[in-house]
Amino acid sequence: MRRASRVGRPWYRAIVRVVLITVGLISTGCFNPEGSGDTEGGTTGGETSANAPTTGSASKCSWQRQQTTGSPGPRQEHSMAYDSDNDRVILFGGLANDVDLQDLWIFDGKDWTEAGRSGPPPPRRSHAAAYDEARRVMVVFGGAASVDGQLTPTGDTYLYDPESDTWELRSPPSSPSPRYAAAMRYYAGDVVLFGGNVAGLNKTSAEQWSWDGLNWSQSPSPIAPEQKRSRHMIEQDGAGALLMYGGCDLGSGCLLLTPAIEFDDTWTWDGATWQPSDGAKQGGHFGAMVLHRAENTLYRFGDGLAFTRSGAGWSPLEISDFTTGRYFAAAYHSSGILRFGGTEGGADTWVLDCTAA
Repeated sequence: MRRASRVGRPWYRAIVRVVLITVGLISTGCFNPEGSGDTEGGTTGGETSANAPTTGSASKCSWQRQQTTGSPGPRQEHSMAYDSDNDRVILFGGLANDVDLQDLWIFDGKDWTEAGRSGPPPPRRSHAAAYDEARRVMVVFGGAASVDGQLTPTGDTYLYDPESDTWELRSPPSSPSPRYAAAMRYYAGDVVLFGGNVAGLNKTSAEQWSWDGLNWSQSPSPIAPEQKRSRHMIEQDGAGALLMYGGCDLGSGCLLLTPAIEFDDTWTWDGATWQPSDGAKQGGHFGAMVLHRAENTLYRFGDGLAFTRSGAGWSPLEISDFTTGRYFAAAYHSSGILRFGGTEGGADTWVLDCTAA
């Protein structure tokens, strides 16, 4: 198991990604330097947060550095899930120094402790992870790793049991195809997975799957095919509904090139289909969305922007420091909302403080 000391050079990886994505888009006929490409529910990246309407007035918060005796190394594209049975946060995998990781860490409110060393999944980034409250295990599906210089998605299902500190590879009768950058959350007795990049850099999925502890089952056409996306956020809101926000189409290409479709929409799952929740374009992508369970308030962070949602519509949130970066992970804990890693997160653990709000 290799532990990272710092995140790999983002500028170098970005240049390489631009070259690879440009070649892919040109070869598939998708690259149009003059295109505007607005689609229903999304934008092409030309819209900025300055003209994105919001509701309500801004509250003020700050990120406070948490002093810990242990800490995972800096990383990005990792996962964090809240173990609600033990009030702990479980961090797994990610990418650092251009190396995919397979280490697992547990935060107990004060310190990080490395765990899960026996039989962990192969190294990966951009995987989907969620704590299954019905079965008291963390479910990890898919992700990607660099194989011979190519980003290769995987389609395996692993369960981590925090009580026994063991990993288990499952081989269910049916399963989603290999993918990365999907979103997954526990909801109404099952673990729900949506979307992701299913092949190469430019093929994105609109599929939805549910894990019942034994098998994956696909939901029939829960959303229009043109709403397919990856790197989106899914979380329960304060009323117990499942919400989905943002993401992008064209796979990873939408991070760097135009015309790229970045979705600014919010959707609510009614148990059968996804319904548009509100039409306001908010901005703030490639971050995290977390329900603060004690406050019953939904928080969303990304690209230097932050919002809250306690009913219908998003309200802006002013954070005085440390709001930039992408590919970080965040999770609820009784001590507050936790944030770790990302392109500018370093090896520090941050807790959101809104006492002045």
